Amino acid sequence: MRIVYLGYLSDIAGTREEEVVLPDSKTSTVKRVLNAKVLSLGENALLVLVNSLPASLNSTVKPGDTIKVLPHVGGG
Repeated sequence: MRIVYLGYLSDIAGTREEEVVLPDSKTSTVKRVLNAKVLSLGENALLVLVNSLPASLNSTVKPGDTIKVLPHVGGG
């Protein structure tokens, strides 16, 4: 499974992309596979996509999935 950290999250994670290996046919949640430093920002600070679809930290992921994590952006 590929995890892509976008924006300043790549600085926090220490990498722009990483591969996580799950045992064949096993599933996990986004929260369990993300970098702990990124998770420490809190759920409200992150936007998550799994295979380019909106997801949450509790979404199920499986081998072969791509997770993209973006910082929550606000402004006016």
